[in-house]
Amino acid sequence: MAALDKEKKSNRLLASRRYTHETLNDSQEAFTEVLDIGASEVYTQADKIPSSGLPFNAASHNRQIHQVGGKDIMKYYYRQKMTKSNTNNEVWFFLDPTGSDSGIGAQLIDSNQKTNFISPKYSTSALATSTVEDSTPGYLAILYKSSAVSQSSQTGSLSISDKVSTNDYVFDYKTGVVQFNSSAVDPTDSEYVYMSVYQYVGTTLEQSVNVSQTGSFGRIEATTISASRVDVDAGTIAVGGEPINATLVQNVSNVFSTTAVQAVGTTTGSFGRVEATTVQADQYIVSSSVTQITTQQLSGSTQFGDTSDDTHQFTGSLLLDSSAFKYGSSTWKEVSGVNEFTGSTWEFKASKGSGDLFNVVDNSNNLVFKATHDKMFVFGAVDGDRPAPVAGGLIYSGSNAWYLGYENDPI
Repeated sequence: MAALDKEKKSNRLLASRRYTHETLNDSQEAFTEVLDIGASEVYTQADKIPSSGLPFNAASHNRQIHQVGGKDIMKYYYRQKMTKSNTNNEVWFFLDPTGSDSGIGAQLIDSNQKTNFISPKYSTSALATSTVEDSTPGYLAILYKSSAVSQSSQTGSLSISDKVSTNDYVFDYKTGVVQFNSSAVDPTDSEYVYMSVYQYVGTTLEQSVNVSQTGSFGRIEATTISASRVDVDAGTIAVGGEPINATLVQNVSNVFSTTAVQAVGTTTGSFGRVEATTVQADQYIVSSSVTQITTQQLSGSTQFGDTSDDTHQFTGSLLLDSSAFKYGSSTWKEVSGVNEFTGSTWEFKASKGSGDLFNVVDNSNNLVFKATHDKMFVFGAVDGDRPAPVAGGLIYSGSNAWYLGYENDPI
């Protein structure tokens, strides 16, 4: 029986093939899914990671966070002190806060271990070899080791001679682990290791699931569901435990349109805009400083106000299209083009303190007669021919002549 060939197995897995028998060659193994990737490993905002024009590259930028649209995307670490393994000086971990100088165990993952660092694959090809501290920075992490600098606060004194060649170590951007290639380049017991790097702090698939697909879902739970449009095709949908009937559900769209809503319960809140062809309700209450209605049509009896001190203000013309306008026991109506005022008692009162109280004029605004504050009736002068006498009539000629109408010739 042939021994397990680890190199062949890793190569086949990378090629999306199974590894079953050493005696089989690569072409004989079946294609399949071989990588187990958790939801926390999938970056859902990877498109927000800038490929050029990186925002940070200096000590003053340490721990600053780059945002896009108000959302955290990546964090910058400047010369963060690494924590070594307590087994040897070959392996170092990116912890925040930094662990003990004596090191930590390598078999278990420390709770302060940082992961999900951004590698040069996210930058343009022109920045592939540019480090995160270059004047035009890229995503290539930069590593230092020094015996003279033992604290992160002292890293300003690190020089180019303290920089570790990328040929001497391997950094796993996913797990945040540095491994030196050989004991010849391992840090000594008196040396400390520091790293500058960008970390992805945007959402992952585990935190934010953005799915665009159709199908049947038994249950969807979320703290917030944001959508420009939600189409519901179902018999019942419940809000706050209250069922909404099928008539409403089948008409839900960007604009609500329904003619019958039953047993919906009471919903209160602030609505920026509600549009509908018809809004029908047993009671419609509007409480606002400004209510704008372009055209209002009311069918049946209506009521304005509920107490005697209510005030109703109308600006513009008031058209009454009915048989009569009633106020108390008085009636105002039009019969064959003639206005009729009826009531038990009439009193005309003008509050003006002097001069004319009220005038009666003809269609050309010529005075017919007026009443003055001095308790005097003044008749307008007759222009042109004197009118024929009428019983009980009284006219003023305008030349100091008065005429009293009579029914029969005087004797």
